[in-house]
Amino acid sequence: MGWIYSWCDPPAMGWAAASGTLDSGALALCALIYFWQFPHFNSLSFNVRADYCRAGYHMMSVTDIPLNSRVSLRNTAALIPLCIAILSLASHTAPSRSTV
Repeated sequence: MGWIYSWCDPPAMGWAAASGTLDSGALALCALIYFWQFPHFNSLSFNVRADYCRAGYHMMSVTDIPLNSRVSLRNTAALIPLCIAILSLASHTAPSRSTV
């Protein structure tokens, strides 16, 4: 369960520092970072898969290209409804900004 902290702690701490609470906006931010990173990293690793192969790394982009594509597509598809939900949450949960 410790792996989840690397994805949720920094954005959740930033949200809590800005708003003073941990609410649905913090959860949405954590989910956005979680689902974004797989298509991002998989596409980058796919582009340099020959280098990974020569170096002896057993990356998904080298060992199982169809799985690499499915993981990227699945997480990209999850981003679409998540971003729509974030837009609907934005006016309700955004941290308030004080004006001087």
